[in-house]
Amino acid sequence: MRPVVVIGPPRSGTSVIARLLQEELGVMMDEGPIAKRPQNPDGLYEDKELIRINEIAMRGWKPEVENKMNMQWATQFAAFIANRMQRYDRWGFKDPRMVALIPWMKQFLIDAIWIVPIRKQKDIAKSLITKFGMPSAMARLSVQKSYKLIKDGLGRCHEIDLTYIRKDNDLVCELQEIING
Repeated sequence: MRPVVVIGPPRSGTSVIARLLQEELGVMMDEGPIAKRPQNPDGLYEDKELIRINEIAMRGWKPEVENKMNMQWATQFAAFIANRMQRYDRWGFKDPRMVALIPWMKQFLIDAIWIVPIRKQKDIAKSLITKFGMPSAMARLSVQKSYKLIKDGLGRCHEIDLTYIRKDNDLVCELQEIING
């Protein structure tokens, strides 16, 4: 099976999609899960090892200044992928912060299924303000920048519309169609 990557700005619905992929469709998303948090009581469905690896790349990195791949990140990311491929038939991952790493990740994930939850940008910004206390202008800019990086970096992806409340069963059917493609 092709790897499944769920990507989008924080508070866009990435955890909902990852939860359904793992719990309903058997796609391993968080081998070493991060504990539930008040901002996300249903769980994050993010892998501790992947978060650690991505933090290597993000520490002090400014994508607009330097576009060169961090080789420490690349080595560890490749090992992460190899481990997942060896252990699971159906696997994937998510980390909302990795939007800036799309160009790097695409080099390792040539045949990946990219899933992007879509919500109204103002709703995501409002959630960032409410849940994390982010200043309003910063929240709006962060969401705009994330979706622009996704659009520019991915090209082809599967968008899941979460602008209105949907039943889990409907989402599961849509995700099943995407991963069975």
